[in-house]
Amino acid sequence: MYMTRHELRYKAMTILYQAFLYDSNNISYDINDIILEQLEDKSKFVNNLVNGVMEHRVEIDELANKYLEDWDLSRLGFTDQAIIRMGIYEI
Repeated sequence: MYMTRHELRYKAMTILYQAFLYDSNNISYDINDIILEQLEDKSKFVNNLVNGVMEHRVEIDELANKYLEDWDLSRLGFTDQAIIRMGIYEI
């Protein structure tokens, strides 16, 4: 089934949300298993986006926190964190 970039980004956001939720609750997981659970068809775009965000999370968070005035990325909801991290990674 064909999915638009918008739909693929939504899937990536959902996958990242789930990973951040697991992290906050100290639940072990394999990010590739979450990707497979969420997608009917393999998507190189989603795989690259999700794995890229997870691999560069520390650098992404440092950059985001640099521009968040009187705020910290960790204080945002998981959905907001996923969206900001994806945006920074794609830029």
